[in-house]
Amino acid sequence: MRQIKQGDVICLTGDNENYNGELPFRAKAVDLGRPPENFVPETRPSRPVPAAYKTVFPEEASDYRQAMMFGEEPLPDDFRKGRFVVFDLETTGLNNSPATGSMDRIIEVGAVKIEDGNICQKFSTFVACPVRLSREIVELTGIDDGMLVGAPDISDVIADFFKFCDGCVLVGHNVQFDYKFIRYYGEREGYLFEQRQFDTVALAQELLRLSNYKLNTVADHYGFSFNHHRAYDDAFVTAKIFIELIKERKSLPN
Repeated sequence: MRQIKQGDVICLTGDNENYNGELPFRAKAVDLGRPPENFVPETRPSRPVPAAYKTVFPEEASDYRQAMMFGEEPLPDDFRKGRFVVFDLETTGLNNSPATGSMDRIIEVGAVKIEDGNICQKFSTFVACPVRLSREIVELTGIDDGMLVGAPDISDVIADFFKFCDGCVLVGHNVQFDYKFIRYYGEREGYLFEQRQFDTVALAQELLRLSNYKLNTVADHYGFSFNHHRAYDDAFVTAKIFIELIKERKSLPN
């Protein structure tokens, strides 16, 4: 280190370390070196959207109660013109960052698509998991190892989900938690999920006065009942909550 002089170009090799909620870089090796002359970094392009679905085929979906409610209060124009995928995951645990240890695995993906202000399509599948599920996850979700037998691999599911999300804004309840899983497993297969995101937790905190902003609490506020901790059911009720919040807000967030 003492031999490094001002003006030298160095390359640090190492990793990130979780420390007090931060991810500082920890260097393990220091080398001299410089990029080629006139080098310009380029953003790695995503793999193209698959031409067809391979494993998970979207189905039609609708919410008749919501359709009846649309007549009571008009939806904002910017919402009607938008396309949204509201999604939720069930996983083997809470670790969604490889910097903090081994990534947990996705075991179920559930999503609905909203177009012209209407819930119109559903995307729902289990995902194969090579490790046994913990008792806590089985009790929380009701998903057991036998239910995952024969389920498609994450590499196929993520490709189909990437196609499902093409051209859409992503929406979720505490969306960043699930998004980090999608981003990680997407990047592993070369699919870059770079869509804009809306969080129904943040919207609920902006518009509602509740004791807490957990999904079941916000759902209760609107009188929505659902099977909590199953991906599709959580995604479906989040979509209904999203619609109601935007109706109250009268526009999409900036």
